[in-house]
Amino acid sequence: MKWKLGLTVIILIIFGAWYLISSFSKTPTSFELAYALYTNSSTQKDALPIFKRLSDSGDVVSTAYLVSNNMKNADAETQQKNQLLAKKIFLPLTKLACNNNTHAQDRLGYFYYKGYGTNQNFNEAFHWYLQAAEADLSSAQNNLGKLYEEGAGVAKNIGEAMKWYEKAVNQNHTLAQINLGLLYMDQENYSEAMKCFQQAGKNGENYGEHNIGVMYERGLGVSQDYVEAMKWYQIAASKGNADSQGNIGYLYSQGYGVSQSDSEAFLWFKKAAEQGSAAAQNSLGVSYRLGQGVKRNYCTAVKWYKKAAEQGNADAQYNLGCMYAEGLGVCHNNVIALQWFKKAAEQGNSNAQTNLGAFYALGLGTEKNMDESIKWTKKAASQGNMTAISNLTKEGAYYIVSKFYQ
Repeated sequence: MKWKLGLTVIILIIFGAWYLISSFSKTPTSFELAYALYTNSSTQKDALPIFKRLSDSGDVVSTAYLVSNNMKNADAETQQKNQLLAKKIFLPLTKLACNNNTHAQDRLGYFYYKGYGTNQNFNEAFHWYLQAAEADLSSAQNNLGKLYEEGAGVAKNIGEAMKWYEKAVNQNHTLAQINLGLLYMDQENYSEAMKCFQQAGKNGENYGEHNIGVMYERGLGVSQDYVEAMKWYQIAASKGNADSQGNIGYLYSQGYGVSQSDSEAFLWFKKAAEQGSAAAQNSLGVSYRLGQGVKRNYCTAVKWYKKAAEQGNADAQYNLGCMYAEGLGVCHNNVIALQWFKKAAEQGNSNAQTNLGAFYALGLGTEKNMDESIKWTKKAASQGNMTAISNLTKEGAYYIVSKFYQ
């Protein structure tokens, strides 16, 4: 009987040792942990040192994750460096993908989607995402949903997008929770959208917290509450969410939920702008243009307008056009002003459409063209732009150039 008891103790000791070793093997250097951290934008930075150690040990997929991260908002030199690295690992990554490594398939799809290490090819991106998604990899399911949402490499299909997002959500993929919530917002199903954002928020995902703030600010599915919106924006902003930082600046500028303060608005716009938020860069430009919360400086206003305009922000494109039209912070140049007005007008900015119509009518920066003038002025007028409506007379006289800053 004693020997049986002794054997039982030995077995328990061996099992306990095995359990400890197994637990110890799942250290913060494991790929699985890095992957889990990377799928949440609030913890992505914590995944990078782990991926770096694994990459230094020759792990190709970890290197692919590093390339994906390093290319975000990168300058030209960093982009070139990482493109070379992407080209170097493209073949071994493809080999792993062909051998059914789902993480390699997902990253290869992302490389094709972005054009990293190869020519951009949405069809190939779809092919590799589908392979990994059908093998139940949550990040690939989320990425496949994005292709269906955008109609990239496959016919646009919101139903299919939601289906794949839902599969990823069922695996607690936080970015899929955000993407699914945004589609519910588009469908004005605010209760389901809020559920998705709250689920992401519970996971510490700052975009979930940010979007909860948006719901409260706009009164979507909940009573409009600027104080509650500010609370959620501050939570997300404390984690570095640039959109929330910019929105906090907006609330301060308007005095919504807080005491109005141009100086506080300026500080928050600056935080967000320095992180690359185009909307905040435009707002910061407005602050410098009008001298709100900071000493008026037209040159600095132009600098921030340009940063936002080059990212495609229509308001900044319009504002930059105004600076060239008025010669503020730059040499007066109607040709360049016209170019920026046109870029903004093509995105639906009614003030830019109004100015574009006036420029064509007056021959500013271009030859007179009343057909173009009428076309753009009507577009602006159809959006309720009062200046455009005033310009749209029976005689077709278009002469008022808007100098309203957004």
